[in-house]
Amino acid sequence: GMYNEFSDPLLNNVAFIGNRSGYFGGGMYNFQSDPQLTNTIFQANQALYGGGMQNSALSTPILYRARFSENSADFGGAMANLGASPTLVSVEMRQNSAQQGGAIHNSYSSSPLLRNLTLSGNNAQQGGGLYNDTSTPEVVNSILWGNTATTGPNIVNTGVTVTTLRHSMIEGSGGSAAWNTTFGLDGGANLDADPRFVTSTNLRLQAASPALDVGDASELLDPLDLDDQPRLVGVAVDLGAYERQASGLRFVNHAATGTGTGYSWANAIPSLSEALTFAGAGDELWVATGTYTPGSDRTATFQLKSEVEIYGGFAGTEDAREDRDWTQNPVVLSGDIGDP
Repeated sequence: GMYNEFSDPLLNNVAFIGNRSGYFGGGMYNFQSDPQLTNTIFQANQALYGGGMQNSALSTPILYRARFSENSADFGGAMANLGASPTLVSVEMRQNSAQQGGAIHNSYSSSPLLRNLTLSGNNAQQGGGLYNDTSTPEVVNSILWGNTATTGPNIVNTGVTVTTLRHSMIEGSGGSAAWNTTFGLDGGANLDADPRFVTSTNLRLQAASPALDVGDASELLDPLDLDDQPRLVGVAVDLGAYERQASGLRFVNHAATGTGTGYSWANAIPSLSEALTFAGAGDELWVATGTYTPGSDRTATFQLKSEVEIYGGFAGTEDAREDRDWTQNPVVLSGDIGDP
């Protein structure tokens, strides 16, 4: 994809998709380089080390608002750090795979700073989320949940490793109240509770998530979250890559092809069921014309919520509720799913 040696490029709104390397960094390889990336995507890249990105030789890249998905490697499905110290802020890593470190592999005295990360659905033989060998990663305001591995579904520490975690939600850790020391050092305010993602692939937080407003705002390094929305909403920062925004309009359009945030027509949520799961008290769903089913299972139903209003009749461009026309833009909620 891209090789950086003794260089410090600035990249914005770039996607690395379907690249392959026989050794280092399927999407990007940094050697003694300090690139800064904002709003980037690493998807379906492959390598021996670092399917999405490989950093080595004292490289210190900075990533703001990045998505890593479906990357694969032997070491570090999404990212491998060999003697490197990247800073990752508001980054999502999901469905990446490796032998060691389904999401991230750290070795050779790497010291990554991980802020507001969401690692979920990654898989490895060792360390589904993080594999740390003689390294000192620091994890803050992050979520490691739903990763899988034969050994250490979320974190494996080996060698002379000091992993520090604070204000984070780590599955199986026991939280600060009953900390499992195999996960590393408890820096305080850690939780072991289901973060309540919208779905396994939509890692935004539901309205009742225990990950809301429990982070440390002093650790914020970017005013925006992964959806380019304000990072600090409410009394404290949320854990993970996404900040739940104040109640308001949420847009639904089965034909939408954007990022699926629900905060605009361009990035409407394609599924009404998913939008209902995401919605909370005070939200108002505007639904564009079309036919919506509650899922692929014939027993599935639309689950309505108290204090969540739903309006149909939109073409998908309106700015005011009064502009909708339910005769010209009908919305059909259908139970016609599969065979009887």
